[in-house]
Amino acid sequence: MSKNLTDQEKKNIIDEYKGGRTLRDIGVSIGVSWMTVKRVLEDHRIPRRSPGRRRSFPKERKCTICKRSKPLESFVKEARQYSGYGYICKACHQIRMKKYSITKFGIAQKKFEQMLTAQGEGCVICGRKFGHKKGRSGLPTRLVIDHEHKTGKIRGLLCSRCNSGIGIFEEKIELLEAAIKYLES
Repeated sequence: MSKNLTDQEKKNIIDEYKGGRTLRDIGVSIGVSWMTVKRVLEDHRIPRRSPGRRRSFPKERKCTICKRSKPLESFVKEARQYSGYGYICKACHQIRMKKYSITKFGIAQKKFEQMLTAQGEGCVICGRKFGHKKGRSGLPTRLVIDHEHKTGKIRGLLCSRCNSGIGIFEEKIELLEAAIKYLES
């Protein structure tokens, strides 16, 4: 085990597991991996819950980035998780995605902020504001850095929907014009 647990911590793990918490939730709350939690349960011969049994979920969860406990609804929706929510809060997820876009294209935070201000804090095409809640995930609108794929030149900041639309039309003006004519007819 990566961390030597006290007898009290082991007892807490067992109690929380019997209370319905997942191995990962227990691990996150005490700062160990889910495998460590699993080993403690195995060492104490605690039987595994049957997969079909309904589990009760805590009303709060601890964000793995900011380490703050927040209501479950404050987390990113994630269908792969049994509870339906991920382990990163929406605020930290938004910051993480912004940093990813900035580092991917090698522009400074200051330049990104200038571009955002110049565009009126929103998408160049539809005008959807950055941070406006939209979509099934409940996440704020994420702006992506749009660039020419041939040259790599940055054109501006778009919302993910407009960026996808341009990609679907393969960045070809002829296809976009044909779509406009179709819509006008």
